[in-house]
Amino acid sequence: MITVFQSKKFMYHKEGYTKVATVDTDSIAEAFRLTQNIDGSWSQGPELSYDGKTYANKDFSDKVTVLTDLETYNGEVVGLRSTSSGDVLFDGEKYWFLVPSYGDRNATESYKTRGQTVAIDNFDIDGFEYDDKEKVMENKTYTFYEDPGHGWVAVPMDHLIALGVADKITGSSYLLGNTAYLEEDCDLPTFVRAYKKKFGKAPKGETVYQEHTSIRSYPNYEYKEVV
Repeated sequence: MITVFQSKKFMYHKEGYTKVATVDTDSIAEAFRLTQNIDGSWSQGPELSYDGKTYANKDFSDKVTVLTDLETYNGEVVGLRSTSSGDVLFDGEKYWFLVPSYGDRNATESYKTRGQTVAIDNFDIDGFEYDDKEKVMENKTYTFYEDPGHGWVAVPMDHLIALGVADKITGSSYLLGNTAYLEEDCDLPTFVRAYKKKFGKAPKGETVYQEHTSIRSYPNYEYKEVV
């Protein structure tokens, strides 16, 4: 059974939710589909009345149980809106957030996870904060570069800072711009331990082999904390 929560203010997850429906399915995708207004109104019965005429409601499903009052317009029942960005679905174990484009009404930057369905552990029906940077880190695939003699993993500096290990990386690694290239024997384990402590799992990775890598020519790693 999937429970559907719609944001009270469209796309704004900080301003509270209404529990609008349950859907008799174990599939988040199906629950989303069955709470869409496409050729009718998902929240109303099998027939719709409009302008004195009755029509078959093509969006009706007996898998859906509506849990809240329906919206009206000019005295007529119009039903609930489609489930969309900013809404949350609960599968009995996890809350799944449909990530909107922006952090809040005043945000100037899009979420990097926009359009994704992301598990969250801090859902509150009165509204919640969404840490987009942590979700990006948790879902990222890190690239391991190796040449015939050694290897390094490319990690954004803001990830090292967020994990609290930016000042623990040694000069055996390299730094170019905002990306650190962690030496495999000494500094990579430091990153992996911190990542596992934070997320309860090892980071995902992919390997790129380079016969002649430019990484060895990069400046040695040096962390300068911004005060």
